[in-house]
Amino acid sequence: MTRIIIVSLITLFSFQLYAQQEPQWTQSNWRQTQYPGTSFLTGFAEDVKSDNETIAEAMERIKNMALGNLAQSVISSVKSVSQNYAQSTMYGDSEEIKKTFETQTRSESDAEINNVKTETFHNTKTNFIYAFSYVNRFEVIGYYKANISMNIQQIQGFINTANQLISTAEKTKAKEELKKTIPLFSETEYAQGLLTAVDKNIDDSGLLMQKSVELRNQVINKLAELEQGVYIYFEALADVFSSSDKTLENKLKANLADNGCSFTNDKTVADWIVQINATSRKNTIYMDIYSSYVDAEIKLTKVYNQKVEYEDKMSKKGNSTKNYELAAVKAYENLASILSDNILEHIEK
Repeated sequence: MTRIIIVSLITLFSFQLYAQQEPQWTQSNWRQTQYPGTSFLTGFAEDVKSDNETIAEAMERIKNMALGNLAQSVISSVKSVSQNYAQSTMYGDSEEIKKTFETQTRSESDAEINNVKTETFHNTKTNFIYAFSYVNRFEVIGYYKANISMNIQQIQGFINTANQLISTAEKTKAKEELKKTIPLFSETEYAQGLLTAVDKNIDDSGLLMQKSVELRNQVINKLAELEQGVYIYFEALADVFSSSDKTLENKLKANLADNGCSFTNDKTVADWIVQINATSRKNTIYMDIYSSYVDAEIKLTKVYNQKVEYEDKMSKKGNSTKNYELAAVKAYENLASILSDNILEHIEK
């Protein structure tokens, strides 16, 4: 009899211990009471562990389900804000800029909500796993409002720096400053969408939607302008034995254009001035191979401050099986490759 009583007590104690181990949040009524929707965002998931996964793998899977259920309530608002941006933004003819912004936005839209906590529980008797994700609604509102404000300040700072660089003809650096704003716009867009879902009473003073759209359009317009690259004005004189020749200028322009430079006949709108004075001279004939040299003086001047950034003298040899003239043309082609590299090195500093 005594033995039966002891066994019964052990069984009862084990049952009570098991019952105590199961957290209260697995119960729907308790979650609704302790984490009301007016103050919290929540997500709950439960599923049995399958035979082909470990407990850790099952917990991670069900945890992600709970997080997904929590985030599901705000995803539609994030997408809605993205659509508003798309309608409010003018990309012009620049598909490259548009794709850059859209790609970044899609990656940010998959981000998790900040400060979410998730608890998990494995019922070893039933092999069920539970996960409960939750975050205080007001903490979310405060965090993302501050995040938007900080991002807007940073974006404005990058734009100001880019404007200064543009004014000093440092367009390559200006473009890099503007590109730094793209992930910040995406973070801001995500935060605005999330806040729209979390706080039904929020207005533009908290979202800063109008300001962010204005800044976004500023960046897009400036990037579109900078896609034309730096503007170069050419003053080039070159000859092939007393006859004017455009080989050096044309080849040089082609190489620079391949690297994003543009050209203008109006010196007042140019960022840089390239001045070249070149002449050719005959060298030798050896085994029916004609060789000629070209000698060139080059000067690269930044227009905004009239500072000579690069100045050089050089000679280059060219060969031909036909005559000295074609050998000189070849020498100009060889020279153009060297000069374009040297010019780009200074322009892109």
